[in-house]
Amino acid sequence: MLAVLIAWQVGVHQSRAEVERLSEELTRADARLNALEARRLLHGAVLQLESRNFGSAQERVDGAKRFLAASQELTEDAALADLLAQVETFQTNVDPNVGKQVARLAQLMTTLDEHLPTPELPHGAPPPEPPPEPPRLEDGAESAPDAQQ
Repeated sequence: MLAVLIAWQVGVHQSRAEVERLSEELTRADARLNALEARRLLHGAVLQLESRNFGSAQERVDGAKRFLAASQELTEDAALADLLAQVETFQTNVDPNVGKQVARLAQLMTTLDEHLPTPELPHGAPPPEPPPEPPRLEDGAESAPDAQQ
């Protein structure tokens, strides 16, 4: 009977630890999803600016702001908190030359890309190796045997 009680306690402890680990993993995944959605909306704002849809561009920037602010894990990162402040102050301007606004949004997207939360590798496995590059043919007769015939 004592062995059953001990086994039950061990099982409960392991289950709690697994639930806690999964909860942390879910929080990281949620933060990544919010960051990716913000990135998608910033890109949409660029496309809207290029189409001279200034109101739609601002709506997308505002949506990106909401997604960045929605995740506490993102706002705890100093670089992403600074990025959020920059997104919050970004305002589209009706201007036939949208180049500066597009460049500013591109800079914000680059910053987000650089600080984007990344998922942990499953079970500590190393990332897959990239496929090898195919051999390149060099200039010259040796690389083209058919050319000598």
